[in-house]
Amino acid sequence: MAAAGPAGREATVRSQAALAALRGDVTSQEILELARRKRARARTGRLVRRVGLAGLVAGGAFVAWKWWSGQSDPDWLMEPSPATETTESRPSPDRGPESASESASEGAPGNAAESAPEDQAEAGARRGARG
Repeated sequence: MAAAGPAGREATVRSQAALAALRGDVTSQEILELARRKRARARTGRLVRRVGLAGLVAGGAFVAWKWWSGQSDPDWLMEPSPATETTESRPSPDRGPESASESASEGAPGNAAESAPEDQAEAGARRGARG
C-alpha cells in the first residue's frame, strides 16, 4: 500500500489542475507554457546526465590507459642502453698495434671538435649507401 501513496497524491494534484483549467482559473496558454518548460527541463536533465556519464567513462578509460601504460612499460623493467664506442677507439684486426696508438691520440679531448664533423660525414655517407 505504500506505492499507492505517491500515485494517489499525483492523481489528486492532476485532478485539481484539470478542474482549475476547466473553471478558467488557468489559461490554455499558461498550460502550454508550463508543459514547454517541463519538457525543456527534462531535456536539460537528460543532457547533463549524458555528459556526466560520458565524462565518467572517458575519465575511467584514461585512468585505465595510464595504468596499462605503466604496467606494460615500467621504468624498472627497461635495460640500460649499452655504452657507445666509436669505431676509431677500437683497433681493427687488419691494422697493426701502431695504428691503435694513432687512433687513441686522435680521440684525445683536443681533437674531438675536429673529428666530430668527419664522424657525421661518415655516418651520412653510410646512411646514403643503405637507402
